Amino acid sequence: MADLYVIEKPEDLIGKTIAHIEMNRFCDPLLLTTTDGGIMAWRTWTEDDGDMETDVFEGYQVEAHVFNSKTTKKYLIQNNICTQEEIDKFTAERIKEHRLYREQLKKESEEHDKAEYERLKQKYEQEGGK
Repeated sequence: MADLYVIEKPEDLIGKTIAHIEMNRFCDPLLLTTTDGGIMAWRTWTEDDGDMETDVFEGYQVEAHVFNSKTTKKYLIQNNICTQEEIDKFTAERIKEHRLYREQLKKESEEHDKAEYERLKQKYEQEGGK
């Protein structure tokens, strides 16, 4: 089976072969998987004026739904959409990406704080340390 990935835009489905769509009456969100390991989730609802709206889930929302739901994971595995090992690999990669992102944000924040400290220190010294 292919590596799992999240599809965030409907136009990314062009040229893909759909392996499965989970959209039963009580399913929220609706879940689509492709033969190459793509996973897309969306929610539809009817506005008060009768218009139908669709909200395609972002990557973190798909991950939270698919990989934190025992029922969904079990369904994906039972229907040969992916294996537990693929889910574990995908989850580990996302955890690593999130950790690296948080480390980068922390580093940028520390650099910003240091620059701000130096700026204020210089300003204080120029004013004669009053």
